[in-house]
Amino acid sequence: MKLRQLRAAIIVAEELNFTRAARRCNLSQPSLSRLIAELEQELGTALFRRGYHRIELTAEAEVFLTNARAAVSVLDGGIKTLQRIRVGTELRIAVGEFMFGTPFVRLLRAVRLAHPDLRLLPVQVQGTEGRALLLSGEVDLAVLPVPADLTSLTSVPLWAEAAHVFMSAAHELTSRDAVPLSALRGERLLRWSSDAAGRPEKLGRLCGLLDGQVGWHWLPGPAPTARQVWSLLSESARLHITLGAMGHAYPLPPSVVSRPLRTALASVPLVLAGRVSSPAAQRFLEVLDAWRSTSEWPERR
Repeated sequence: MKLRQLRAAIIVAEELNFTRAARRCNLSQPSLSRLIAELEQELGTALFRRGYHRIELTAEAEVFLTNARAAVSVLDGGIKTLQRIRVGTELRIAVGEFMFGTPFVRLLRAVRLAHPDLRLLPVQVQGTEGRALLLSGEVDLAVLPVPADLTSLTSVPLWAEAAHVFMSAAHELTSRDAVPLSALRGERLLRWSSDAAGRPEKLGRLCGLLDGQVGWHWLPGPAPTARQVWSLLSESARLHITLGAMGHAYPLPPSVVSRPLRTALASVPLVLAGRVSSPAAQRFLEVLDAWRSTSEWPERR
């Protein structure tokens, strides 16, 4: 159970409207709905009854939210205490799981070598969820895919990651060095309910262009892990579109390969964003600036 799930449930209970609650949470409505659905699944009970015009609390929600509010209050107090203690010695960074397949891992290593006393704590998120964590003070920095709402945030450009098509090694598209969108016409692609909320906006727009040209194979239940996706692809003729770095974060089995997409929307720029300047963040950015001038800096991958 995550702190942001509790905060989201409390705000939904206050607003009794997902649109207004999503606005307060600095999340898209699909992202908020996914957080609540995951919380309800973990609790094994519904917290809200969805009506046409409004939602209502269930009896279980009344009991749970009383304790959730108390827990969040205690945790907030603990967070503030820790923030006073950890200034300059700890840095929380929100990153998408694909970042563990990029040169960002080498950047983290360079920061640790330059500042062995600085404790780096990556927090794994999906899509633009990192922005909400920045605004709530739960993280100090976040890697965000562009376009993103950078209002009230300072940002430093990183590099661009490329979208790939992942498929079985036996698929005929593996004969191409890169795959144009036109080659996907008539293919079946994997998708799941929380996928849209977790995708960078440019990949969401790309999938929108494919609507009506490809068939979507919707997977039931919660989002599958990358390894589960690789297994599904190796056993069928279906395809999946995501950032190519996922194939490095979670190494592909020999039965699955990827090819870059040939379209402008396949390039997803990244920025490192923060809300306030802390000594720990300044130390991180100093190493980033120095690393940018080395041969290890990737402009586009």
